[in-house]
Amino acid sequence: MGALMFWAVDLWAYCRHPVLVARFYRALGYLPSVGLPGTYNEKILWRKVFDRNPLIATLSDKLQAKEYFAEICPELKTAEVLWSGMRAEDIPSDILHGNVVVKTTHGSGFNLFIKGQGPDRQSLNKKVNQWLGHHPYGRKSGEWGYRAVQPRVYVERMLCSDRQAEPVQLNFSTFAGRPVMALVIAGAVHGPKRAGIFSADGRRLTGTPHHFLNRDQQLPQDYQLPQCFHNAAACAARLGEQLDYARIDFLALEDELFGGEITFYTLGGYATYTDPETERLLSRPWDLRRSYFMSAPGNGWRGAYARHLHAALSRT
Repeated sequence: MGALMFWAVDLWAYCRHPVLVARFYRALGYLPSVGLPGTYNEKILWRKVFDRNPLIATLSDKLQAKEYFAEICPELKTAEVLWSGMRAEDIPSDILHGNVVVKTTHGSGFNLFIKGQGPDRQSLNKKVNQWLGHHPYGRKSGEWGYRAVQPRVYVERMLCSDRQAEPVQLNFSTFAGRPVMALVIAGAVHGPKRAGIFSADGRRLTGTPHHFLNRDQQLPQDYQLPQCFHNAAACAARLGEQLDYARIDFLALEDELFGGEITFYTLGGYATYTDPETERLLSRPWDLRRSYFMSAPGNGWRGAYARHLHAALSRT
């Protein structure tokens, strides 16, 4: 009965979300098991299709995420917000002179780094308003969490210093409060952009993300992690406790730790690694029984499916 249920859910998902299934196949080269997901990427697709955790919707808003960092880890700083509003034209001109970053609350990649006098104001307004008009973000990619985010623009102080032009990114993959590994990225803005994967206790792992495949894109093997790395891992454990999976991002500037953002659909669910063990590090600890859907599946076929899925996962 369980196998029949999972087959039926696969068929339903393929018919209901053909674009998501086609994108998955093109990116990863195989048809996903949606009804009984086993891999990390299949579980992200499952989240897109089934999980409507209201906390995901809340924390997909970048300003709301800052408040969450402050609530759960009050000792942790975040970049100072200098202004926020609904339109690019309303940004005070004097704020745009100096080292600042213009961002929007929704989506991914909507960041404009400004040093000194900044760009032409007309060009800035046009770019930012294009970002704001990209709503609901994530509709085509199935990233439901972004749909409820009210698009706003905000300006925050750039994290930089005389000794360090930009912070190091520490992106922790966490599962129900357990940080498993971190993608460490140096030079993400000003270059050269290089990355490496580390375990939560700071050991270098052999796998490399395929989007950092070239040798000159990888951190050297003797790379020294920022001293605040272990503090970031401890904060990630607290911040991820209520979430079956989240990537929790931090910024390290001269060994001072800052909270960043929280991501729920990492790389759209299409990340691949050179070492299969890295993928297993991400798939094994993700227990869908801890998901919001499994605690509130509703009635009808979804409720029956949730019961079969819970039983199947309990046997593995």
